[in-house]
Amino acid sequence: MSSYASSTTQIYLTDAEGKIVLEQTVSQAVSDNSAPVLDMALVSGPKGYYTSFSESLVTVYSLDAHTGWYVVQVTQMPTFPMFLKQLSGSLPIIFVIVLIVAALFSWFLYRTVSRPILMLVECMRSLETLDFAPPDLDITRTDELGYLNRSYLLLLDELNRLFQSLVQEQNAKKNAELEALRAQINPHFLYNTLTAVRFLVDMQHNQSASEVLISLIKLLKINLDTKREMLTVEEELEYLRNYLLIQRHRYDNFEVYYDVDAQALPCLIPRLLIQPLVENSLFHGLKNGSLHGCIYISIQRKKTLLSVQVRDNGCGFPQNFDLFAPNPNSQRFSVSIGLNNVNERLRLRYGTEAMLHIENASGGGACISFEIPVEE
Repeated sequence: MSSYASSTTQIYLTDAEGKIVLEQTVSQAVSDNSAPVLDMALVSGPKGYYTSFSESLVTVYSLDAHTGWYVVQVTQMPTFPMFLKQLSGSLPIIFVIVLIVAALFSWFLYRTVSRPILMLVECMRSLETLDFAPPDLDITRTDELGYLNRSYLLLLDELNRLFQSLVQEQNAKKNAELEALRAQINPHFLYNTLTAVRFLVDMQHNQSASEVLISLIKLLKINLDTKREMLTVEEELEYLRNYLLIQRHRYDNFEVYYDVDAQALPCLIPRLLIQPLVENSLFHGLKNGSLHGCIYISIQRKKTLLSVQVRDNGCGFPQNFDLFAPNPNSQRFSVSIGLNNVNERLRLRYGTEAMLHIENASGGGACISFEIPVEE
């Protein structure tokens, strides 16, 4: 019999009551033959086995039909319970090892799969704000994510090129519209001014004619300087004073009052923006007035905004005056063309929030105002 069997297995021959008749074992311990080795209560049938977990024993039995005795093999199970005991003591260590392996595997998946996908999604979201800055994507990968990264960068470059082309086209269109709007003012005003100079010369008012020509030269100097889109408020006021000096030689029944914030003088403003508002008051607001006309010009700096207001004591605007849809066939068109010019220039440069605000003053006359961001 093998060493394993002799050390862990005992074979018995028992009577019908399970008492030992003959025992085979190499153990030096003396067996108690009076104690039944076979638990007859657990025996069912001529052959079978049962397990005693309390003593870690497996008992296999077989009945000899001729003698009525049983051949019994009792095997101890020291290895399996000991292994479980040792294993239960090592469970915390095994758990920690499994946890570390799982964490390392999760980190590997995050670095190689999840993180690149999240970066690509974040880059796509940045397009909502028109951010075309090249993202830090890995294009050296040879898998599907590398293909997606390379394709996205190509798409981003193409979108950026198309966007820049569109911006340049819109800027060119905007500049062309601004130039066309500015050009509407010059011919009519120049014709009237030269007519006034001729009249003054014919009346031998040479000094007055000289003053008008000097003022006209200053105005034309600014008009012809197409490279300068913006003027300081101080330069715009100087332009306005030269314009009004010319008009005084044509009309002498008005006064102009200025309320200008000193902090607003260095601020930048699109050139020829206030003059059409004053022209509207002069030729349309005070035209039919029987009283001496007054024009009030207010320019104030309000933190981040520059506020401009032109008010007069004239007849005010016609009822239901529509600045934004002038009809060339109506009498209202000649009133609104200059204001519509300014309104379009404000809209093109600053958006709809900077457009003209027009109303009739409660005490009579008209009030036109607008606010633009402060630029210095």
